[in-house]
Amino acid sequence: MLLTSYAIANGMAEHGLIVRIIQKRATHEEIARLIAIDHNTWQLIKQAAFAPSEENFRLADSGINQILEYATPVTQPPSKEERQASDTR
Repeated sequence: MLLTSYAIANGMAEHGLIVRIIQKRATHEEIARLIAIDHNTWQLIKQAAFAPSEENFRLADSGINQILEYATPVTQPPSKEERQASDTR
C-alpha cells in the first residue's frame, strides 16, 4: 500500500512541479526541496518495509503527505447531497 501511495503522490507532485516550471513559477529551492523530501520518503518507506511498526508507517505516511503538498490541486466533485440540492433548484 505504501508503494502505491508513494507512486501516486510522486506522479501528482511531479505534474504539479512541471506545471510550475513551465509557468516559470518554480524556484530552485522548491525543486531541491521536493527532491530531498522524495529521497527521505523513499528511505522511510524502505524502513517501514524492513522493520514494520506503527512509528515507521506514520513517518512514511508523513513523507507522502509532504510530497502531496507539491501536487496540482484537484477539485472534488460535489457530494451526493450537493448534487441533489442543485437538482431541486
